[in-house]
Amino acid sequence: MSSMPKVKREKILKSETLFKGKNLNLHRLTVELPSGKLFEDEIIERPSEVAIIPQISRNEIILTKQFRRGVGEILLELPSGKVKRGETILTAARRELEEETKYKAKKLEKLTETLVAPSWSTSKCTFFLARELIVDSHPRPHDPDENIEVVRLTFKKALAKVASGKIKDTKTVLGLLLAKRFFA
Repeated sequence: MSSMPKVKREKILKSETLFKGKNLNLHRLTVELPSGKLFEDEIIERPSEVAIIPQISRNEIILTKQFRRGVGEILLELPSGKVKRGETILTAARRELEEETKYKAKKLEKLTETLVAPSWSTSKCTFFLARELIVDSHPRPHDPDENIEVVRLTFKKALAKVASGKIKDTKTVLGLLLAKRFFA
């Protein structure tokens, strides 16, 4: 049995910004592969994000419905959003939970951090479990471009929607599976 070659680090020789936008930048990289060959690739630089699993009880969760322009559909999702410049992930998670659901969490526990699409994007997503929720008496307004409906449902029903394909947003699918151990 022959052994497989070990993975080696690639060397970035040049990075050229092709586009600078409000929510993302596009870069063309010139990379030297371990073989010595040169290769060009594009990378999207975008802010990291947070996704929150709001636990109402041992068997109930809060999700949101939002229209997503990228796919032209209304999706059922975890509350989530971008981490703003200078903001910690914990602050971003609290802000997004309050803006999107009008709830505050007495307990916010980091579950894990994932790479969104590491072959072409710099973005990471950090998942939080929000517990001991209370209605925010002075809720933050939604972002101006957001149109959100808050949905309460049993955790079992949320998982059934994943299995049936009715919940198809990747971060929501992953977040629900990560949180499964916290629900009855």
